[in-house]
Order: sequence, then structure tokens, then C-alpha cells
Amino acid sequence: MGKTTNPSSFGIATGSHGWGISYQRILKSNVNSEINFEFRFYDVKGTDEFAFSTYYGGTETINEQSLVISPVFAGFRYYPFEGKIENNFSPFVTLKAGPLFIFDGNEEITS
Repeated sequence: MGKTTNPSSFGIATGSHGWGISYQRILKSNVNSEINFEFRFYDVKGTDEFAFSTYYGGTETINEQSLVISPVFAGFRYYPFEGKIENNFSPFVTLKAGPLFIFDGNEEITS
């Protein structure tokens, strides 16, 4: 009933240990199942990384570490109770698979 045909979504995530973007697209959808594609890109910094302002207005960063994480997933989602529960409550079961790319930068290089 309330599903849109082949919708796409874009998102931005921020947090205390980095930021990221995501893109998701539903490739094929019917009444109680869908096939989807998902791509995410995260820039993650270390838990001990700390940036601060110096007395003269500059910035310093200590314990600088960073990773770039990029999962790419294809998936299947099944809605077993579609149309059987009221108030737009729709539990689902999902299965996703795909590669997870992790890139570790050289922290010894300064800009």
C-alpha cells in the first residue's frame, strides 16, 4: 500500500569519531519484498584524536589517526506481515552481502 516505486535516498552522518555519506536505491519492489543497493562512505578518526586551539590562534591535533571505510551492499528485504498490521507498523527481515573496503592513511605525512 504505501510503498513508492524504486525510491532512492541520500544521507549524511556525523558523530564524535568522523562523518559519512550514504546512498540507497530500491531496484525492484513488490507487495511484500524488495531488492536494494546501498553504498556508504565513512571517514573515521581515532578515539584518542584530539584537536585544540593554540595560544596564537592556530590548531594542533594530537594522536591523529584516520580510516576511510566504504561498504557496498546488495540486499533483499522481506515484509512477512505487510497489510496485516495496522498503523504503518511493518517489521521486516533483511539479508545484505557485499564487499567492505577499508583504507588506512599514512599518519606520518603532515599537510
